[in-house]
Amino acid sequence: MTTLEDNEFDKYIQFLEKNREDFSTWIKILTVAENGRKINQIRKSFDLFLSIYPFAFGYWNKYSLLDLENQEEIYERAVKVAYYCVDIWIFYCRYSIENKPPDFTRNLFERAIEAVGTDFFSTNLWNDYIEWEFSQNKPENVTKIYQKVIQIPIQQIEIYWQNYKRHAQTRPLSELEPENLSQNENEEKKENEQNNLFKLQTILQKQEQEFQKTLVKFNKIIIYESGILRPYFHIHPLDDQQLYIWNSYLNYAEEQYKLNLESFEFVIKLYERSVISCSLYPSFWLKFALFYEENNKIQEARNIFQKATQIFIPNRPKIQNIKNKKNQKAIAEGFIKLAHFEYRISNKSNEIFINSLENTLSELTEYYANSRLTKRKNNKIYAIITIELCRFLTNQLMDNLMSSNQSQSDLINQIRELFERAFDYSEHFIHLWISYINFEIQIIQDDNISKVIDLFNRATSDESLLNIKDKLSICLLHVEFLRNFSKEISSLFLLNEKISKLKKEANEKKINYYHGIQKHELIFSEYFKGTFLKPQTRFPNTKFN
Repeated sequence: MTTLEDNEFDKYIQFLEKNREDFSTWIKILTVAENGRKINQIRKSFDLFLSIYPFAFGYWNKYSLLDLENQEEIYERAVKVAYYCVDIWIFYCRYSIENKPPDFTRNLFERAIEAVGTDFFSTNLWNDYIEWEFSQNKPENVTKIYQKVIQIPIQQIEIYWQNYKRHAQTRPLSELEPENLSQNENEEKKENEQNNLFKLQTILQKQEQEFQKTLVKFNKIIIYESGILRPYFHIHPLDDQQLYIWNSYLNYAEEQYKLNLESFEFVIKLYERSVISCSLYPSFWLKFALFYEENNKIQEARNIFQKATQIFIPNRPKIQNIKNKKNQKAIAEGFIKLAHFEYRISNKSNEIFINSLENTLSELTEYYANSRLTKRKNNKIYAIITIELCRFLTNQLMDNLMSSNQSQSDLINQIRELFERAFDYSEHFIHLWISYINFEIQIIQDDNISKVIDLFNRATSDESLLNIKDKLSICLLHVEFLRNFSKEISSLFLLNEKISKLKKEANEKKINYYHGIQKHELIFSEYFKGTFLKPQTRFPNTKFN
């Protein structure tokens, strides 16, 4: 497929509008547009592609070379949407060198330096700027560039310092340190040329002191920067080590800012760099927005969130690394943080929060539909998100936010349905059982005591997927419940027999069961002494281990 008629080409475009992540088809259709040299096909395909992948700097450059009539406009669009992408600025500046007057090019270089000049990997931009100013026979401008760059901890910082020292030997002293040389000093310089070398050394010594401060910063960040192997955007996922380095680097930057050792701008620019390399990872956008929010930059936080959801991740975040059990808690907590953030920036809209978690559960259901993980019922993600959603709905119920008894009843049924559905994926997870039981106890009435007892029995039955330790813990809660809500001694006797059976099984299998279960024996004996506690409305909150 080298060329296509316009009607066939449009069919592919329509397909890609609905299947935006089909990258292989994207490459094919962009290649067709490039080979066919039809400007309408080039513009349709590249405009759509770059609206979806705006950090794909190489395609911006390719687009500009295919649409020569609009090169400058294309580059301006590129630097607007990908302002912190070093490579896009480099391409634009190189285009300007060949096609625009010196004043335009110099202004463009300054724009680029302002945007990405502090990027650790911006050395090619600085090198191009220095080389171009030399070509314009403007060594005084080269001096200014060197004096800027030696104050920034980037690659080749020591080379820049050495080059600056050599360059300084060919330049007048007034150019090297004009702010510290008075008119009298300049006159004295003319009268006493033999002092020039001494003065030059003095100036360089002062500047070296500032350079050493830059070097200290460089040595602090090099441990992170040297580990970043792909600072640019690519459709292929980053490996876990790269994600870990970016996260660690961001945490370091935030800590330095809190200690007043780095500026707010330093942290922001690092975040901007991270969401180029990690733009397809929702957690980085959320982390960025939360940093703004924590520093009372609410509008900026909203802007980052909108940028992520409208341009870079318009669909709901995908479930990543779900097969890795070690990451399940972190993944679930990420979705919960996202829901809470959406809730806060929407002026605490309950509907926004509920919809966010419900959408996540729907995505999980779709994912599990074609996965063997469904049958194993050991997925914490679904359980943790369900628990958080039910907690939120329960708070609504307890705060009397419902307008009628009927709506209260509907909400109770909705919460029960959420818990029951979660058992299809997370029946093994004790916190899901405890949360469900806790909810039923919070709304306990005479007509639903049997529901609580039924839950206890289901959790500790032979068919239950809970392990022995968890069953024993549930039994302990069951004993406390009976002690507070029931006076049927027979039920307590039966439960005690079940506990003894489970303890015996645990001992036979050499399972070190939860030592707190011994408490049930004390409770059991106190029952016959008439020592009853007041009915409890909830058990303590649990932590996910």
